[in-house]
Amino acid sequence: MRFIHKIAALTVTLFLTAPALYGAVRNDVVVIEASEGIQNAVEHLTTDYLLYYLYPAKPSLRKEALKSVEFLDQNIKKIVINSNDARTKGILRYFATQRVRILEILQAPPNLQNIGDLIDISRVFIEGARSIAAHHSYPFSDEEKMLMKTRSMATLSRSVLKYYLATKILPDDKENLKYFRRTLKEFDQDLADLQKYPYEGEAFTQRKALVRSWEAETWYMNHLPGEGAPILLSLGDEKIAGLLLELSIYHSKKR
Repeated sequence: MRFIHKIAALTVTLFLTAPALYGAVRNDVVVIEASEGIQNAVEHLTTDYLLYYLYPAKPSLRKEALKSVEFLDQNIKKIVINSNDARTKGILRYFATQRVRILEILQAPPNLQNIGDLIDISRVFIEGARSIAAHHSYPFSDEEKMLMKTRSMATLSRSVLKYYLATKILPDDKENLKYFRRTLKEFDQDLADLQKYPYEGEAFTQRKALVRSWEAETWYMNHLPGEGAPILLSLGDEKIAGLLLELSIYHSKKR
């Protein structure tokens, strides 16, 4: 099961089993979770499309991108249902126009123009979703902060991979290199925060595995040549996301 579907299952579980979060109404919780889901979905669909450009003989990558559109739609619908905020609805209306362009791109053979457009659109969704989450935010407890950090790191890891691929496909686009360095730095900072947390037992082991996996991923980005590198990095990213999911579950049980 892909990470993007695992995180959807975790979200449902949290809402069914966890008590109401301190300082927040249920609607705000749903909106914040869905905002992260939007970011995760758009980064997955963009990365899969970039991989499809590199590996046109693997049509399954395009199918995975289209599945991520379904996940994107599910999370947008959650926000529509749970938010009456005018600013949020304005962002969602803009998302709707951009979603049409996403489908046009995914249904066409990959080309450099479409890749550039999709990367730009993904940035719009990331910034818009973060704005929605910030507008519905509330004072998190320490465990809630860690829970949200582990979830956002899974998306951030995918962002790093997206921009890595973008720098290879569109080497003259300096914006992609800038964002690659920025997302890499953000993940490193978040990982440093995770290393300060007093994990115990299996969670401690999972964090060690996460650190090792991230070190391997970044080493491969700098040293792994050849056409097979992007696929191997994608598999490494899935492993990182899986470990972050386990840590998310750990924090969800402690809050």
